[in-house]
Amino acid sequence: MTYNKKIYPVVLCAGVGKRMRSNFPKVLHFVLDKPMLWWVLRSFRGLIDSEPIVVVGKNKDLVSQYFADEKISYVVQNEPLGTAHALLCAYESLKVLSEEDYFLVMPGDMPLIKQNTIKNLCEMSELNNDITFITCNVDDPKGYGRIVRDKNNNFLRIIEEKDAKNDELRINEINVGIYLIKIALLKLLYNIENVNAQGEYYLTDLLEIALKNGHKIGTMEIFDQKEILGVNSQKDLLEAQGVAKRSVIEVHLNNGVQIFDINSTWIGPEVSISSGAKIMPSSVIYGKSKIGSSTIGPFSNIENSTIGDNCNVFYSVIRNSIIGSNVSVGPFSHIREQTVIYDNIRIGNFVELKKTQIESNSKVSHLSYLGDTTVGSNVNIGAGTITCNYDGFDKHRTTIEDDVFVGSDSILVAPVKLSKGSMIAAGSVITRDVPEDSLGIGRASQVNKAGWVKVFKSMKTKKKK
Repeated sequence: MTYNKKIYPVVLCAGVGKRMRSNFPKVLHFVLDKPMLWWVLRSFRGLIDSEPIVVVGKNKDLVSQYFADEKISYVVQNEPLGTAHALLCAYESLKVLSEEDYFLVMPGDMPLIKQNTIKNLCEMSELNNDITFITCNVDDPKGYGRIVRDKNNNFLRIIEEKDAKNDELRINEINVGIYLIKIALLKLLYNIENVNAQGEYYLTDLLEIALKNGHKIGTMEIFDQKEILGVNSQKDLLEAQGVAKRSVIEVHLNNGVQIFDINSTWIGPEVSISSGAKIMPSSVIYGKSKIGSSTIGPFSNIENSTIGDNCNVFYSVIRNSIIGSNVSVGPFSHIREQTVIYDNIRIGNFVELKKTQIESNSKVSHLSYLGDTTVGSNVNIGAGTITCNYDGFDKHRTTIEDDVFVGSDSILVAPVKLSKGSMIAAGSVITRDVPEDSLGIGRASQVNKAGWVKVFKSMKTKKKK
C-alpha cells in the first residue's frame, strides 16, 4: 500500500520482561506456533514498504536467528533505559531521513493487534498530525498509562500508572503504546528526562513535550479490548493464546471447515484448509500446512505439510511432507520430513516413513519403516518390513520399482534395488539387487527334525529328578 509520506515501522523489543520469569526473550515466546514478534510484524506486512527496524537488547542473536529469512534491520539498545531511549537508538541508526516522514512505533509484545487497526493508523498520516497514537477505554486499566484530557476532551498528557495519583488511576482510557510520529519531532527525544519512579526515559513524555511546543497531537480510539492485550507474564501469554486460537478457528469455520471441538483443536495462523474438511478433536495443524477436503484426526499432528482431498489421517503425525488425494494414514503412523505420498495409498498402523517417495496405488499397511526409499506404483510392503538405510557413517537409498511384492518381516539392506515385478519372500534379508520378475529369498533353509521334541523333553525331565 502507498501513502503520501514514507512510514518506517519500529518495533521495540529490548525490554527484559522480568515478569515472564523466563530466560528466553519475551518476544520469542510463542502464541500458537509463532513468536509474539512474528504476529506484530504481520500486522503491518503488506501495508508498509520500508524494512522494519527492530530494537533489541542483549537478546539480538536469538531474535535475529529466528527471523534469519526476513528482511529486518536490528538496532541494539545496550541498556534497558526505557522506550524513549529505545526509539532514540532507532532514530540515530538511520542516516538519511525526511522530517516529513513518519515512524510507526509498536511494542513487540502485543501479538493480537489487527492489521486493519494499523492500516487505519497509517492513514492518519494524511491528516498531517505530528503525532497520532492509539487509545482504548478498558474495563480494567491496571498496568497501563492513563490518558489525561482537559474539560474540552483535548489531550493533555499520558501518566504512567506508577506515577499516577488516585484520581488519575480512576481513568479508564489508556495508552495502547502504538504511535505514528513525524520524524521532525524525534529530535525532542533528547529533551526527555528520567525523573520518574522507574528512572527510565518514557516515550509518553514526548507527547507532552510536543504539545507544549505547539505540535498537533491526535488520538485514534479502538474498541476491541482483546486486541491491545500486552503480554507481560505467562498468564497474559496464556490469555493471548486463547484469543488467537479462537480467532484463527473462526476464520476456518466461516470458510466451511467443520471443527468438532474448538477447545482441543489448535490451528496455526498460516494454515490453509479447504471447505468441507473435517477436523476431529485433539488435532494440531501448524506451520504452512495446506489441507484439502479431508478428515484430520482425532489425535493427529500436522506440521508444514500438504494433504490433498479425500484423505483420512487419524492418530498420526505428519511433518514437512506432501500427501496426495485418497490417502489413508494411521493409526499411529509417523510421516517424517521430505516424504512424498501420491494418490490412492494406504499407510497403516505403526508405519514410519522418512525421505521416502511412494507412487500411486501402493500399500504400507503395518509395522514398517521406510527411510531414504523410492517406492513405485502398485507395490505391497508386507508387515514388519524395514529398510536399513544407515551403515553407521552414511545414508543409502532403497529403490522398489512398480508391481513389487515384499513379504512380511523382510529386511532390505541399502543400497539395494528391487526391480519391476519382483517378489521378496517373507522373512528375507535382502543385500543384493533383485532382477525384474524374480523372487528374492535371503534366509536359511528350514530343517524339520522328526521326534526331536520328545527327546528334548525327556532329557529335561530327567535333569529335574
